[in-house]
Amino acid sequence: MVASSLLYNFVDVSGAVTQALRTGIEPRFGEFVRIAPARKWIIAADFALSDPTRYQDVFAFTVFRLQDSFDELLENVRRVATRDLKTIRRVSEPMLAYLRSDDRFHFCFLTDKRRSSVGSAANRKAALDVLKSGIDATIDRLANASSPAGLHTLERLKELRAEAGAKSFRVDRLNNVQLASVFAAVVTFLLLSSGAKADVIWMPDRGEVADYSLDLAGALWQAHVGWLCQENGVRFPDMLSVADATGGPSKKSGWFDELVRIPDYLAGPLSKLDIKNKRIAQPADANASSDKHFQIIEEVIAPARNMSIILIDANIFNLRAIELTFSPL
Repeated sequence: MVASSLLYNFVDVSGAVTQALRTGIEPRFGEFVRIAPARKWIIAADFALSDPTRYQDVFAFTVFRLQDSFDELLENVRRVATRDLKTIRRVSEPMLAYLRSDDRFHFCFLTDKRRSSVGSAANRKAALDVLKSGIDATIDRLANASSPAGLHTLERLKELRAEAGAKSFRVDRLNNVQLASVFAAVVTFLLLSSGAKADVIWMPDRGEVADYSLDLAGALWQAHVGWLCQENGVRFPDMLSVADATGGPSKKSGWFDELVRIPDYLAGPLSKLDIKNKRIAQPADANASSDKHFQIIEEVIAPARNMSIILIDANIFNLRAIELTFSPL
């Protein structure tokens, strides 16, 4: 039962999250999308996953409106996000203001960290059954989707289903890729349904998702965007592309690290937040008020209007997506 309730079927997740966001955050996000034009939309993503010291896994996304050059956007971020969150003790006031600014919008999805244990020997058979069922449901869904990635993704999913019986197959890592791609697809769909006309670029950080298979994550993202657009009568964009942080013919490794640093400042603190007991995991410093994670929760996440925090609540009976609201701790 543990495996069946924790290994989320990402077809179910897509429907639950889309419904929760369209009911709650869509009007505010729509205002953000329509307030100024964009040459392109960039969705930077960072993930806090499989850390036994944290309360939950977090998939964090920041939507940037690209109005001028990409280099100018990077330079604007560099001015405030001078260092990674893990290397500092306190967050600067300019960085706090940047995170709260209505010039960008954040989505954070919280999932049960025990998903990382579903591939263990005790849970493996049940986990594989859930995984195969989810892949089958996804194949059925994508077979009717109109997106450029549809056929390629279908073939890759069929290969994955055949590979799933191997002893070395990592159930938990594939589930991370599935969730990252469907969360990115929901954010992209909200952009498009809110009137965004420009191309969309997804920029996921290096790590578990990209290292497992960036091509698969990108193909699933595109295919799910296509399905959501088709189901809701929304125009599919001219271009959806996923960026590779490890570089390319004309790019150096880590070429968009500054953008990914923004959702990273949200993923870390949210993963340390004990939602049930309304407290943060104790920092190394005995003075909790000086802890950077507490600072971001209190001074950014609690008051911000440019953000949506979604908790994925699953048990053996159903799966719900709940939008969380915060007040100062």
